[in-house]
Amino acid sequence: MSEIPDNLSIYDSGWVSWLDMKRHGPASRWLRALIRAACRRLPDQPKSIHDVGCGVGTNTAFLSELFPLADVRGSDFSGTAVSVATQYCEAKKISFVHDPENRALDRTADMVCCFEVLEHLEQPERALAHMYAALGAEGSVCISTPFPSARARRDPTHINLNIPDVWQNMLTEVGFSNVVVTPIWCAPLIWRIGRYWSRAFPGGVRWSTSVLFTATK
Repeated sequence: MSEIPDNLSIYDSGWVSWLDMKRHGPASRWLRALIRAACRRLPDQPKSIHDVGCGVGTNTAFLSELFPLADVRGSDFSGTAVSVATQYCEAKKISFVHDPENRALDRTADMVCCFEVLEHLEQPERALAHMYAALGAEGSVCISTPFPSARARRDPTHINLNIPDVWQNMLTEVGFSNVVVTPIWCAPLIWRIGRYWSRAFPGGVRWSTSVLFTATK
């Protein structure tokens, strides 16, 4: 998962200003609501969680709140992001690792999360395979990535945007099962009625801003 060193300066310069957006932005808040709903479907409560590409740690902190007894850790290739995350989560029992060589996944976890990261990678299937290998028996993943909209394509760091079917097939090919796809809708409250919206408007998933995937080993 080390395909984007050329973009490091973009992230290092942006993480401090992005903290507020990641904490309070509507898309980020909707994502966390969907993460909560997805975690309720887990057969077992994870005892260890790894947030890969954790950025400033807003979702890592949320995972720690959802699972207060779990060992929660985050890793990111940006030292600036890890520094901001460590300060933001100072009062929480979370460990953060600056991981420029992407070795943090060598340690196993019951649950691996990866939010808005795969679209930045040249070979996301390698990252998914690494996550699969890092999971304990019957472990689970929770992943989000943008839908390939015109807006998403304007970001120069989005080098791998795919429709949900492609990601779903990629997860299956790596070995994951029980893949669940949930759109993160672009309009307020629509994410709460997503399945009904799709029935009323075929192809409605194409109006989503991102897509959340959960799967088990």
